[in-house]
Amino acid sequence: MNTLTSTKTKRASGIELLCILSLFFIILCHTLSSGETLTGLNKYLCVLVNSGFHAGMGVTCFMLITGYFGAHFSLKRFNKTYSIIYICSLAALTSSIIFSGFSAMTAVKSIIPVTSGKWWYASCYIYTLLISPFLDKLAEKISQKDFKRLLFILLTLFYFIPTFLYFDINGDKGKGLANMIIIYLLGRYLKLYPPKISTKKLWIALMCSMAVAFVGNCAVTVITHNIHWPFGRDCTVTTLVSSVSAFLIAQRCTFSSNAVNFVAKNSFYIYLLDFPRVIIQDYFNIARFENEIYYLPICCGIVLLSMAVSFGGSLILKYPAILIEKIMKFFEKSAGILLEKALPNRNNELSEFLKGDNCNG
Repeated sequence: MNTLTSTKTKRASGIELLCILSLFFIILCHTLSSGETLTGLNKYLCVLVNSGFHAGMGVTCFMLITGYFGAHFSLKRFNKTYSIIYICSLAALTSSIIFSGFSAMTAVKSIIPVTSGKWWYASCYIYTLLISPFLDKLAEKISQKDFKRLLFILLTLFYFIPTFLYFDINGDKGKGLANMIIIYLLGRYLKLYPPKISTKKLWIALMCSMAVAFVGNCAVTVITHNIHWPFGRDCTVTTLVSSVSAFLIAQRCTFSSNAVNFVAKNSFYIYLLDFPRVIIQDYFNIARFENEIYYLPICCGIVLLSMAVSFGGSLILKYPAILIEKIMKFFEKSAGILLEKALPNRNNELSEFLKGDNCNG
């Protein structure tokens, strides 16, 4: 969730605002869940949410931003990112024990959050960060023509075909490392070769892609008599076009807001700290409002409240996260020193890697 962009005087806030909106709709989709128990108007409002700016579009925008600005892998960045994931995982585990009781499986997943895939996007982000120097080198060395061909093949296999045949290659509906790597590369391409498309056309593409997704999802829901949103999956053309259009529109916004920038700076924490939403949702027992016309506004209110609580939590958890980061750095430097002693007078690249801060390929 790299959101570094700036103007000459102040940091621009278009991308930052996109991050906040992405967070809002990701959490809203989580709040609405599958929508299988909804009926009447609320069923189609749920379909609308999952056809417009939905969770899949949110994470796609996050990775587009990372690809556009570059992950810039370094041990310092890796330690910082991993420490945030780890402290949020421990906070979630504590919450789970307090409100749901101890679970061995939950504890194991919380202790190794990246490897266990506790949060699929966080795991994909870490893995993409690790291989980003090679992805960046590929993007820089390959010609624009070949880069375009590569993206055409990847997007056809992982987005165009799954849109119309429904079945995707990895069976993860686009929520996996392969799709995130593709989106990262697409972000790099947009950075190296900015598209000459007017903002008006981008808005038209955004609205049309969302409309097509909504009509398609409604049609499938009516035909099957069950709520479905196949065109709202992460691995569809509609999601891809909507995400790229929204990103390019946001990237062209030059307004600046310190408040927006400050909130967006903690977006990774807010994304990971999902348990306040679960607690608030259970406390209000929103299931009892499922047949009410104001069900969606209530869900939106819960999302805003949970985001506020998670934001407050991020301001507290950043301090133990810094401590974990320092511990990781200490062990890395110690490992580098031990390697130097074990292999004296040798140009040990692993030793330098463990002790250093940069690894830019």
